[in-house]
Amino acid sequence: MSKLDPKTARRLTVRAALGVLYFVVAVILFLTGRGHTILVDNKADPAGSYPALKGAVVSIGRAKPMEFYPGDRDKFIVKGQRHVLRVKPLAPGAQERTVEFRVPLGEDMTLVSISKLMAGVEPWYETFTAPTAQERAAERAAADAENPVETFGSFGP
Repeated sequence: MSKLDPKTARRLTVRAALGVLYFVVAVILFLTGRGHTILVDNKADPAGSYPALKGAVVSIGRAKPMEFYPGDRDKFIVKGQRHVLRVKPLAPGAQERTVEFRVPLGEDMTLVSISKLMAGVEPWYETFTAPTAQERAAERAAADAENPVETFGSFGP
């Protein structure tokens, strides 16, 4: 084997160090710049174990705060994995709650239930998966079966 001269060895060392540095910078930018959608929900438990908040102002990180009333759901578009959630109930005397949470790297949408959070029910956030077209059709069919539409004859001769 031939020995490398010092100038070539130094050049290869610098190039390898720059390659590693570029890789580290790319990983950091990917982790801090990855966007997520956080859906915030203010719905009561159908079984009645926790109620919806009468009204609350919710903010995540530096995003503009939004007001939520019973049954509301809205979204925050955020970057990064660590977020601070602030819930300030509009009811007089109710205490504000601030929590920090992480969104997993591979997760695109997270559903946060502020009514669960304020009631102390765990887990108060979960991965959101949109219902398929078949599931939505089944839900509509079930709703139509519960509330049938009455028809009153036909028009015409």
